[in-house]
Amino acid sequence: MKFLYFILFFVPLPGWSYDSVTIKPTGPNKVGTRTIIIDNLTTQVYYPGKTIKRNYHKFDLRSYLPDEDRHKIPDHADPNLGCECFHGIFAARTKNPKPVIILIHGTAGFSTASTNLSTDLASHGFVVLAADHPWIQLKDMLQSTVGFVLKHQIKDTQKLLKSIRNENRSLKFLGPLDIKNIGLIGHSAGVGAVRNLAHKNEITAVVAMAGNGILKTHKPKLIIGGTEDTLVKFRDQEEAYLEAPRPKALVGIEGAGHLAFTDICALMPNYGGILEAAMNFGLKVPVIIRNSGKDGCEEDNLDVVKGWAIINGIVTGFLEQIMIKKDLNEEKFRHLVNQFTEIETARVDY
Repeated sequence: MKFLYFILFFVPLPGWSYDSVTIKPTGPNKVGTRTIIIDNLTTQVYYPGKTIKRNYHKFDLRSYLPDEDRHKIPDHADPNLGCECFHGIFAARTKNPKPVIILIHGTAGFSTASTNLSTDLASHGFVVLAADHPWIQLKDMLQSTVGFVLKHQIKDTQKLLKSIRNENRSLKFLGPLDIKNIGLIGHSAGVGAVRNLAHKNEITAVVAMAGNGILKTHKPKLIIGGTEDTLVKFRDQEEAYLEAPRPKALVGIEGAGHLAFTDICALMPNYGGILEAAMNFGLKVPVIIRNSGKDGCEEDNLDVVKGWAIINGIVTGFLEQIMIKKDLNEEKFRHLVNQFTEIETARVDY
């Protein structure tokens, strides 16, 4: 897939911004973004915003590296993550309080690792909170993989839930939030926090992306993964689906790997990816991170941009159906899934 990335890097296509690959959000709203601090957690917020003439925002990937290594990657390497969003714009006024999504990244992830999905959700009216989770975020895992056993993603997410419930001052700019209508999305290790917190009263729906373990909640749940994931086998997700109580849905995307549910495969494409770029500029990358950081990014995996379109369509559609339209409907979910020929497995039992 490196050859494909080379083409994407040098051929500008409609709706793509900067030199990193993005896709256009499918909802009617412009999207704003801000970085805020909630109880010592650096948190990226994506939200429906008012129209404004401004350049699309880009995130500097060096901010996710250890402090002592950030200077090693020069500006000319273009270490940026593009976003079809606008930094700091005013939040759109809405008739009803805005539903909230908390997105929990996986091992060696970071707050903007699934920016394309976060932006798509915000374009449909959701407010998305995505934090950098200490010990398990990229900069920590580059220094020591021991951080995996020290992670506190459950407690971190509880902090975010508390900030929403208590109408934290840092969230005031968003306008009224629907504090009893919150969705949880977890990727990989982040699914653990989803499993543990899904029972809370304010949680309306949950999504497990490329994660394992049984979601025991009786709230609507979507289990979605890739058939070529070598880190979390899709058969494990199928078993988790069978064991989970209704209402539930399962989606398996043909050819997708573990990182298809993030933007990581398309970062710094002219260097072959963010980890390859890091090593090229002299950063030390642990072997375990180096190996896992390629799952879903190989040339025989599903095209990264096509994968985003499918994942955004299914995840956003599922959550919009339940949290905004309040319509738990099997037929409509099947119709949503049938739009994508790359979906190999689809089950629903509401």
